[in-house]
Amino acid sequence: MVKLQRITTVILAAAFVMCFVAGPVLAQDDTTASEKRSFKEDTKALGRGTATAVSATVNYPANLVNDSVNAVGTAAKNTAGVVIDTGKATGKTLTGDVKQAPKIVTTPVTGTVTTVGTAAKDTLEAPINAGRQTKDQYKKRQGQQTKVQDKQSQGTRTQTKRSKNRK
Repeated sequence: MVKLQRITTVILAAAFVMCFVAGPVLAQDDTTASEKRSFKEDTKALGRGTATAVSATVNYPANLVNDSVNAVGTAAKNTAGVVIDTGKATGKTLTGDVKQAPKIVTTPVTGTVTTVGTAAKDTLEAPINAGRQTKDQYKKRQGQQTKVQDKQSQGTRTQTKRSKNRK
């Protein structure tokens, strides 16, 4: 029974990977009956799709980590700012500027609330921003691939015209 579960798990994992990797490439099959692609061209297209899927799979976690680190960095910077502002208010109070005394209490409270709010917002937005960045990277990569495909198809058309003229 355990072996059957393991085999089923492996088969499902393989099917999922094939759908994830080969699915986008096969879904973009926009060839008509008059312009059949060779096996070599199909293999190249599958390779480009695989590279794009792997790139997106790698880029999203990297973008997410980058945004999360930025959120933590911003929170640390804001925390340091609160400590510095509180220290300034304390120093001014001790040197005789009594009007700064209320800031000793209010600065840490307002600063902490602001810092926590900013950190929470940045942390919640990190996955969304990472997804947007990954989508933009994907679109950029697709644009580059389209340019390469256009150049390749122009070369193929030229070769086809030459072979027809030779006949």
